[in-house]
Parts: sequence; C-alpha cells; structure tokens
Amino acid sequence: MMRVGMTAAGACIGHALMFSPATAYQPAALPITLLVVTFTAAPFTAGQFKVMLTLLLVTLNSMVLCQYTGCCGGVGSVTYFLGRIGATGGGCLFAMLLNRLLWPWYRNRWVLE
Repeated sequence: MMRVGMTAAGACIGHALMFSPATAYQPAALPITLLVVTFTAAPFTAGQFKVMLTLLLVTLNSMVLCQYTGCCGGVGSVTYFLGRIGATGGGCLFAMLLNRLLWPWYRNRWVLE
C-alpha cells in the first residue's frame, strides 16, 4: 500500500505544480523543482524504500513533463491525475489479489513435491 501512497504523493505534488498557471508556465522553475525533489529523495533510495521513492519520482516527473505545454495551454489535467493514481492503484491491487489467490495453492504439500 505504500507504493500506492507514494504514487499518490508524487501525483499530488505534480498536480500542485501544474494546477496553477503561475508555476505551470515557468520553464525555469519546473526543472529546478524536479531536481530539488530528486536530490532530496536520492539518499533514501538505497534501502528498503527504493521502489516507493522511485514511484514517487517517476510519477512526479510524468505529471510535470507530460502536461507541460510551454505557454497558452491549459493547466494540469485532473483526468490525467486520477488516471495515474487509478492505474497504479489497480495494478497494485491486482498483484495483491493474485498473490492471495496463488499463495495458499502454492503452499500445499502436493504442489511442492
């Protein structure tokens, strides 16, 4: 569930950056913000939080870079925001359910022999 939480956190930060026209149209501020978040999270990726922080950074970068238009365009899309969270949440839920369905079957004695 932490994977979904970190994906949601990255999507929230990215959507907050792209929601306001004051930050969405600043070509200098957006890369600086992405670099600051990346270098702040980088020391923590060596341990057990590697996958979670990677999902945070990938989601944040995709939220910003996939929606950046430069000028005169719309701000961040709520549809993209919800789709990103829904796709990751659905994938994690599917993997968890599949694990719960296969794990009892795999632990049977006749399967292991």
